[in-house]
Amino acid sequence: MDSVQISPPPYLRSSPLTHPQGIPAFPSFVLARRHALVHMAATFRYFARQGFAEGQSGHISVRDPEHPGLMWMNPLSRHFGLLAAGDMLCLDMATGAVVAGAANPATGRRTANRAGFFIHAAVHAARPDAHAVCHAHTAAGRAWAAVARPLDMLTQDVCNFYGAHAVYASYGGIVFGEDEGQRIAATLGPAHKAVILMNHGLLTVGRTVDEAGFRMSLQECPSPFWGSSGGQGRVFLRICAPSPFHTSQN
Repeated sequence: MDSVQISPPPYLRSSPLTHPQGIPAFPSFVLARRHALVHMAATFRYFARQGFAEGQSGHISVRDPEHPGLMWMNPLSRHFGLLAAGDMLCLDMATGAVVAGAANPATGRRTANRAGFFIHAAVHAARPDAHAVCHAHTAAGRAWAAVARPLDMLTQDVCNFYGAHAVYASYGGIVFGEDEGQRIAATLGPAHKAVILMNHGLLTVGRTVDEAGFRMSLQECPSPFWGSSGGQGRVFLRICAPSPFHTSQN
């Protein structure tokens, strides 16, 4: 049988197929900001599809690429599944003032989540490397947070958090003050990827919103094993010993 010669499609003839190398760089802050906000909106849409939306709870923030003292955050009372890049609000991390962003078409106001501001501003301030922070009240994550214990290393994927996540074993109610946000940031520490908030939910950080969003999904994955029954009556085989972790009780 004669061999068949298959030519590459036209769009591959003119330029070689390349693979992304690390975090993309942009020639201007405008383009970098646009990229971050578009990916931020995409992460919210993904969260919505995964069922991570819970009323007004949950938020994502991204540090502005030009002004490190500013962060972009989702507006209050807008569903994750409806958010677009142009809906995000820019907040001054020192004061909470809204310095940029479109008004809510339903109210005509620019309203941010106050509790979310205190948490995210504190984490960004404590972690210069964390350019994105995700927080969600996921169903399985809340169930797991109720026992205030670190993740078990049950799958090769969750091993990403081995020695790299913490448990905030305290609950101060809805975060309406700087102190609680600062305690959460302190528990996260200088290098952890995630923190489990007792009786509250999950929080992850990343160099990009893509990374922080992926870690949120990854952190949620092992939780369903325990979410309904706490593992009662079941025997799970751990890949390795329990992860060393930091617990903060305040």
